Amino acid sequence: MSPLPRHAALAALALVALPLAACQPAAEPAPTPKFPSCVAFALDERIGIEGHEIDEASVYVERLEPAASPAHLRRLALTNIVLPRHVARLLAPEAHAKAKADAEALRGALAAGTYTGPVRADGSMGEVVEGGFSELGILPWGVALDLADGEWSEVIEEVGTFAVLRRVARTERASVIVVWFQAFSAAAALGALLLGPGLELAPTRVWPALIGAGLCSALGQLALSRAYQLEAAASVAGAGAVGPLFGLLLDLWLFDHLPGPLIWTGGALVIASGTLLAVRKA
Repeated sequence: MSPLPRHAALAALALVALPLAACQPAAEPAPTPKFPSCVAFALDERIGIEGHEIDEASVYVERLEPAASPAHLRRLALTNIVLPRHVARLLAPEAHAKAKADAEALRGALAAGTYTGPVRADGSMGEVVEGGFSELGILPWGVALDLADGEWSEVIEEVGTFAVLRRVARTERASVIVVWFQAFSAAAALGALLLGPGLELAPTRVWPALIGAGLCSALGQLALSRAYQLEAAASVAGAGAVGPLFGLLLDLWLFDHLPGPLIWTGGALVIASGTLLAVRKA
């Protein structure tokens, strides 16, 4: 057979198939699921996410995105908090129900003071986490901000897990502490300069060195404040006792100056006491 008749046969088959397909009965559309008017988003024909749940989560998102519009806040709350939570429920409904019941029973025991689980020697229980929303998660962080110190939260549901929080204490960020510390230090120095007799501004030729010293001081204060937030005060103070050693090394390097016997003795006492404190704490 030549190529031309083969192409003609294929075309004829296609033309015959078109009318036959057109005669097939159209498939009936699937019925549209019915949900209450409060449902804002549906996962399938059974699960609907209510609008108030999205609105409650958007309150915490707004603290991170205060300039966002209400519609954008709801979108962020839906995609970052509410939707993943509902998907986890669908994946393991029985485990979800059991975990929720256990968490609510634990919350009741904690609130009533009848909790009999493991308690550490210092009286703490569970996991102690310190930080902001990146360490705690958006929802626990937002809930913790609204709690009073020592108050237990309601049961918090995240993706595949439940938690009950108690805020131990609220601390400022290290950067905020440093800014206020430097502001008060600058105000005190300016007051002494204006009111102190015989005090004058330093010559302009040393201003770059003074600015560099100020920046190093701010960075050091920032690191120190953050260290006190992350570790026990005794350990941080012990590690900070080696500060005079670095001062001595810089003094030798920059000014070729050796301290006298009195400075050696005082520095040794400070370093020894700080080291002993750190060792005993460990």
